[in-house]
Amino acid sequence: MAQISLPDLPTEILFHKIAVLFAIADRVWGPLEDIYQVLTYNSTQPPHSKRTPVLSLALLVQVSHIGRVATWFEDMYPKIRWDGENAYLRRELAVSEARALRRALYRMWLFSLAFHTPEVGRTNRMSAVSIANRCRLLRTWSTDELVELEDARLCLESLLASICPTNGQVFWNSGADAAFGPCRPLQQSRYCPFFYDARVEATELDTYSIPAAELRVQTMEGWGDDIDQYHILSSMLKLNPSQVMALYESALCRRDVEVFVDEHGGGNWFWENGETLLHAWMLVLHGRGLPAHEVREKIYRGLLGIAVDDEKYAIEVK
Repeated sequence: MAQISLPDLPTEILFHKIAVLFAIADRVWGPLEDIYQVLTYNSTQPPHSKRTPVLSLALLVQVSHIGRVATWFEDMYPKIRWDGENAYLRRELAVSEARALRRALYRMWLFSLAFHTPEVGRTNRMSAVSIANRCRLLRTWSTDELVELEDARLCLESLLASICPTNGQVFWNSGADAAFGPCRPLQQSRYCPFFYDARVEATELDTYSIPAAELRVQTMEGWGDDIDQYHILSSMLKLNPSQVMALYESALCRRDVEVFVDEHGGGNWFWENGETLLHAWMLVLHGRGLPAHEVREKIYRGLLGIAVDDEKYAIEVK
């Protein structure tokens, strides 16, 4: 039997541990191959070309950053999918459903990196070459995976709609004056300089720990009517999942959103051009002989997608 020298042992043990860590990471954040596509993307290679990086601890850290974004959406998805009158159907995602959601998010992320850039502007985003490149990426995925992709896109669209509400939505949430007013300040302090009250101090701390999503209902201005919101959301959907998450957890008023977009490479190109994923998705489905509008309607009704509503599906079949 060949003898293993002592200097070789740490390297072999480390390699084994890294392999184990990546196997665990795949169960928690996987599929890792789709995370690799995001991490290794560069404009010199087609986005659909498979890229396999060398496993390392540095790579694992990068994987964890992207994976934690996906797990945040795992918590948000049931709240969005089953809201309002469908809240009684709300449940946690099954392991396979959570993995499907993560996969769809990573693929949306890759699409955003590849095609939602300043180089793709109003004049060339619908050119034959641009459309062909976008469709080429989507054609590498199965029809079921494309259905899951649209379900995830609708999830992001719903989150962004809560960040950029219409004037009417703001009116009903906060009253007529808030629909067109400026970003309102947080609740005024009740601190009295002459007396100290621990209960008041605790209340003040609680005020500032309220989640942004709850405060936003009272502070966000309207973005116009339904048509205005449609165009705004089309532009905002160019953001990747990490940016949508950060915006959802921090933006309180319209100015916050505009500053965030500017700080993340926005500008005229961002606001003047809508996202292109839905257009490519519909073209690919039509190319496979599927009625894209009917598929979208079934996703919206909970009959197709990442998590299917069993109760609704049973009624539909009958």
